[in-house]
Amino acid sequence: MNKKNKKAFTLIELLIVIGLIIILGVTISSLNFNKLTNIQRSEMFSNKIITQIENVRDNSLVGKGISDQNSLNGFAKVERWDILIEKGTSTQKSSFKIFIYENDIDKKELSKIEIENVEKIENLVCEREGEKDSVNIAFVGGKTSIEECANSSKINIFTSYNSEKSQIEFDVVSGLVKKVKK
Repeated sequence: MNKKNKKAFTLIELLIVIGLIIILGVTISSLNFNKLTNIQRSEMFSNKIITQIENVRDNSLVGKGISDQNSLNGFAKVERWDILIEKGTSTQKSSFKIFIYENDIDKKELSKIEIENVEKIENLVCEREGEKDSVNIAFVGGKTSIEECANSSKINIFTSYNSEKSQIEFDVVSGLVKKVKK
């Protein structure tokens, strides 16, 4: 009597199961990798904005001029630094531009952050006045003001990259710029 008792898996069945596990693992890791990439790019976009605000604040505090080929000493006299931040809409991209004033009349665009389609400044919220479409942060010597938010001491800038969101808080009184933890 030769009875065949099948109590084990065949080699083919084991190979199929191993193949399915590998395919499942690769799919899950690539989905997780895309999420991590979006988080990192969202942080990079927020850090760009924070760095620019800090640079303008620091330059205005020390009275730093801008290199100018036409002046005798090579630096233009800058009386005021402005940062204009505009939130994005369905028809218009958000923008972040830095301007300088050599006097009350002459306004020059110094630099701007190029904002791609996936990057967006979604909201600008003043502490007391609420949501705004655009905000102009003015730095004159050691004084900082937000023209659209005269009664507020803080402004929150909400950014996004794809589905990842971030929040930046700027305190007018202390001049501190920080990323708010979720």
